[in-house]
Amino acid sequence: MSLQKLTRDEIERAQDLVVRIQGITSCQISTDDAGNITEVHVVATLDKSPKFIARDVESCLKAEMGLDVDH
Repeated sequence: MSLQKLTRDEIERAQDLVVRIQGITSCQISTDDAGNITEVHVVATLDKSPKFIARDVESCLKAEMGLDVDH
């Protein structure tokens, strides 16, 4: 996923951004002890395909926070 180390505040900001995406109802970002993203879990409605949800999450995190995540 990302090699960027995040603080707890940055993780919370990223989760808040992802939840604002249409069709996503919740988001939990997991990190390792060093603060590197290991997983991004989302719960979404059936309005969009998983492919589009993943694309929207990646685009949002890149545009708003400069984070590179890979589906």
